Amino acid sequence: MPRHPDLNRKLLLLYFSGLNTRIDKHNKLARELGIARQNISKWINGSDTHEKDSVPTPQVAPIARLFSIEPAWLRLPFDEFERRVQRRLEGLNLVEQLRVPSVFTNVPCESPFNFVGRDEALGALGYAWANARVSCVNLHGFGGIGKSALVDAWLAGMMNRSYCGADLVFLWSFSRSQELNVAINEAQFLDAAMTWLGLSKNPYASATQKATAIIGEIGSKRTLIVIDGLDLLQRVERGRGILDAAGIQHLINERTRDGAGLLVTSSRLPAKYLSNRRAGGVLDLSLSGMGLAEAMEFFENEGISTDPIIAEELAEQFGGHPLALKFVSELSASRIERGLDGGLDAGFIGRSLFGHTPRTNKLIKLVSDIHLIAQQSVAWCLQDSAKKVLNTLALIGHGLTLLELIVLLEKYYALRPKTTQRVVRELTEAHLVTISVLDKMASHASKSKAPIPETEPLLRLQPLVADACNVALEQSEPSECKGRRSDLFDGLVALAEVPGITIEDRTRLFLLAVKQGVKAERFEEAYDIYFQRLKQDSAVLGAESKRAEKRTLAVFFERHWDTPLRQFSALARMRLNASAATNLMALGLTAAASAPAFASVRWFISQGYNKDAFQIAGPLMSMLIATGKLGVAQDLMNELAPLDDIETDRALRSAAFSFSGLVAFLQGQKELALQAFEESEAILQTEKIGAPLFPTVSSHYCVFLLEMNQTQQALARSLQTLAWREAGDWQTKVDGPTLEANDLMVLGFAYFRLGFIPEAEELFEKQLSILVAAEEWLYLPAGLVARAQFYAAIGSHAAAKADLNEALRIAERTGAILSRIDALLCFTQLHITEGSLDYARAYLAEARLLSDQIHLAYYADKIQSAENEIDAPSVAAI
Repeated sequence: MPRHPDLNRKLLLLYFSGLNTRIDKHNKLARELGIARQNISKWINGSDTHEKDSVPTPQVAPIARLFSIEPAWLRLPFDEFERRVQRRLEGLNLVEQLRVPSVFTNVPCESPFNFVGRDEALGALGYAWANARVSCVNLHGFGGIGKSALVDAWLAGMMNRSYCGADLVFLWSFSRSQELNVAINEAQFLDAAMTWLGLSKNPYASATQKATAIIGEIGSKRTLIVIDGLDLLQRVERGRGILDAAGIQHLINERTRDGAGLLVTSSRLPAKYLSNRRAGGVLDLSLSGMGLAEAMEFFENEGISTDPIIAEELAEQFGGHPLALKFVSELSASRIERGLDGGLDAGFIGRSLFGHTPRTNKLIKLVSDIHLIAQQSVAWCLQDSAKKVLNTLALIGHGLTLLELIVLLEKYYALRPKTTQRVVRELTEAHLVTISVLDKMASHASKSKAPIPETEPLLRLQPLVADACNVALEQSEPSECKGRRSDLFDGLVALAEVPGITIEDRTRLFLLAVKQGVKAERFEEAYDIYFQRLKQDSAVLGAESKRAEKRTLAVFFERHWDTPLRQFSALARMRLNASAATNLMALGLTAAASAPAFASVRWFISQGYNKDAFQIAGPLMSMLIATGKLGVAQDLMNELAPLDDIETDRALRSAAFSFSGLVAFLQGQKELALQAFEESEAILQTEKIGAPLFPTVSSHYCVFLLEMNQTQQALARSLQTLAWREAGDWQTKVDGPTLEANDLMVLGFAYFRLGFIPEAEELFEKQLSILVAAEEWLYLPAGLVARAQFYAAIGSHAAAKADLNEALRIAERTGAILSRIDALLCFTQLHITEGSLDYARAYLAEARLLSDQIHLAYYADKIQSAENEIDAPSVAAI
C-alpha cells in the first residue's frame, strides 16, 4: 500500500494553499530540497526502484517544515489532509474571513501563461502590501521584460485570497490603448474611477479636480490601485519618465503621501517624481531579464528540449528577454511541425533575431512586437550624442568599460568625456544600457566557495535594441557601417596595447577587436591579432572568457563550426578549426568539437605542421578519454607516433607515455601502465627543455599511485608538481587551468588519506574554483565529484548529494561518461552508508549500463566491489 496516497493532489494543494509562497510547482519544491525534478515524478508515479505515492523517509520532514505542516499528515487520506491544511491556514491567519472587496478592472485578471521565476519581485510586492509604511511600488523595466506578467501573477494570487483585506481594488492597464493620446487616456482612467466610486461627473471639471474627488471618496479605506503601462503617458527626461497627465500625477502624489493601502505603478521608465523621493514609503522595483534557471524552466514549460549551455547562451544573448525567448521556442515548435528537430541547437546562437524568416502568424506577431519595442526605445535618444553612444555600443555588442567607451568616442566622434558619462547614465536609467561583470560561468560560480576576482563593470546595450540598430545600419548604410567597424578595430587594438594593461583586459579588448576586424573585412589583420597576439602568447592562456572567445570565433565561420570563411588560406582555416574545437571542448560541446578537431589534426599531420597537430591533439585526447572513447584516443596517439623524431617536443613524448599509462591502467593492465608512467617520469625528472610546445601531465601518474595505495609517494610527487609550477619550471610552463586543477585535486586526495583534513578541503575548493573560472564544463563534473567524495567521507551527505546531482547533470550533457560513472558510484556508496540499499542498487545499475558501453576493467572492478558490499550480510541487515 502506498505510504502517501494521492501524493500529487496533496502537493498541488500545498502549492496553492499559500503556506509557502516560494513554492508553487514541483520544480520549485525540488530546488528547495536540493534534488532533481525527476525525483518528485518518481515519488508520484513510481519506478522500477521506487514505490508509487511514496516520499522517501529522509525527505518527509523537510517537506513538512517547508509548508508548516506535520510530517504524519502526508499519510492521511486526502479529505482529512485537506481539512487539516485548512485548519492550519486558519491558525496562521492566512485565510481572511472578510467581505469581498469592491473591484474594478479594465482588463481580465488572470495568471499569465508560462510565468516562471520572479520570486524576489513577487516577494517584494507581497511585502509592500503587508507593510503599512510602504505606500507605493515603482515598478520599471525594459519593454516586454515581463512587468505586466509579474503584476498579473501577483494579482491572481491576491484575488485567490480575496485581495488580503483590501476594501477597494482598482486595476487599470494602458497597454490596450496605445493609439490614444495622453489626454484621452487620462480622461478614460479618471472617468472610469469616478463611475466605479459612484461620483457624479462634472463635464467642466479639470483632471486634477476629478483626481481630488476620487481621493476624497477613497478616504481612509484600504485601497489597492494598480496602474500598468504608465509609460504611454510619460515623456523621457534624462532617462526617467515625466508624467504629462496632471490628474493622474496628483492622484499618485496624494496616494503616495498618506494613502491607506498600496499604489503600484508599472512603466518602462522609472518615474522621476517617485525616484527622487527619499521617504521610505516608495519601494523602487527594477525588473531585468530571466536568468539561466528561469530560461531553462521557460523552455521546459514550452515543451522545447535544450542543452543548458545553449539555453544559457541564448538567455545571455537576448538579455533573458521573455519575448525573445518566446520567439526561439515558437521557432523550435514551428520546426517540429515541419518534421524537423525542434531542440535548441547552436544555430540559434549569435544570429540576429531579425535574421530569421517568420513562417507562422505567431512568429510574425512576435517579431513585430519586438521590433516595435526596439524602435520606441531608440526614439527616446533624440540627441546626436545619445545616438553616437547607442550606435557604438550596438556595433561592439558588450564587453566595454565606461572609460574605454569614453576614449573611443572622444577619438572618433570628438565627444567630450562628461557628455559620454551623462548619456550612459541616462541610458542606464532608461534600461537601455546594463552594467555587468565578465560572463565567466556566472551561473555556476556559486559551486565553488573560492571567490572569482572582481573586474571593472562592463557596459552592454540592451540586446534587442543593439540587434535592431545593427540591422538598420547594415541595411541602410553598409559602407558607413563597415567604416565604423574599421575605426573600432583600430581603436580597440590601441586600447589593448596601452602600457600596464592587465592580461585579462588586453585579452578582452583583442577579442572585441577581432570581431570588428572580420566584420570590417580586414580579415588578415583580424586573424593575425587572434593568432599572433592571443593564441601564441602563453601569458594569456586561460585569461579569456570561453564564451567571449566563442562569440569571437563565430565571426570567422559560416553557419557550421567546421566551415571557416573562404577568405582565409587553407592553413588559417585549419587553425581556426582547431581553435574552435578547443573552445567547444572546454564548454562541453563535445559533439560539435569532434569534426573540426579531427579535420584539423589530420590535415596538420598530412601537411607536416607537426607543432599545430600536437597542440590540438592534447586537448582532443583529454576529451576522448573523458568521454570514454579510449580506443579512438589510442588510435590518435598511434597517428602521432610517426612524427616522433629528434626535433619533436620531448614534453609531448612525456605526455604520450602518461596518456598510455592511464589507458592501460583503466583497462586493467597495471604493469603496462607502470612501464608507461616510468617512461614519462624519466623525461620529466631528467630532461631540460627550454620552451616546451606541449603540456606535460603529472596527475595521471599521481592517481595511479593513489589507486595502488602508495599515498606517501603520491603526496611527494604531487608536491613536486606544485613546486615546479611555483618556480615556473618547464614541466608546467604551458599548463592550462584544467591540468592545474587536476594536480590540486590529486594533492587534495593525498592529504585527505593522510588525515590532513583542512588542507584537503582547501585544495578541493581551489581546484573547483579554477574549473569554474576557466569555464571548463567538460571537466567540471570531475571537480564536483572530487569535492563530493570529500564531503561524503566527512559525513556531509547533503552537500555531497548536491554536488553529485550537479555533476551528473553537466556530465550527461557534455558526454563526460567517466565522470558520470564516478558520480553514480559515489551515490551508491552514500546510500550504502545510509542503509538505503534500493537506492544504492538503482544507482549501481545505472553505473553498470554506462560501464558496459566503454568496457573498462577499472570500472568493472569498482562496480563488482560495490555489488558485493550491497549483498554482504552485514549490509543487507541494516
